[in-house]
Amino acid sequence: TGTFLVFLYVWMPYMILPIQAAIERVPTNLLDASADLGATPRQTFWKVIFPLALPGIIAGSIFTFSLTLGDYIIPQIVGNSQFFIGQAVYAQQGTAGNIPLAAAFTVVPIVIMGFYLWMARRMGAPAACITHSKPTSSASRTSVRPASGWPAAAMMSTRSSLARTASK
Repeated sequence: TGTFLVFLYVWMPYMILPIQAAIERVPTNLLDASADLGATPRQTFWKVIFPLALPGIIAGSIFTFSLTLGDYIIPQIVGNSQFFIGQAVYAQQGTAGNIPLAAAFTVVPIVIMGFYLWMARRMGAPAACITHSKPTSSASRTSVRPASGWPAAAMMSTRSSLARTASK
């Protein structure tokens, strides 16, 4: 349990900071709207805050999980007789000089992280980067194309009301 506590202590900021950054980006008008519509704080958390903070939770879990998988210093200093993957790689390439086996051990965390990222993406985690396509005409450079959903409808109605006001 000592190794687990030290892992928790060392890698906790890598989990907290992405979550805090994601929660900071939650618009307060959504929280106000949720309260105005009669949602309880628990409903507001699960229906508004949690879905918007999920990318931060996923990013933090990727950081902590991948860093813990490759760590060999903490289990060596604090640890018990349990052998972590990082320790196995360190022992095989350092003491034993068995580079091919050490390389085989390094594939394990890569495969685990690849599977984790694939599952997170499949379960609906947003893409890490947003790709922007090049506009094809000058008209498409000035038009705003919002994403689907209710914010898009709100933007479309706002745009059409602004166009009606400008034409009068």
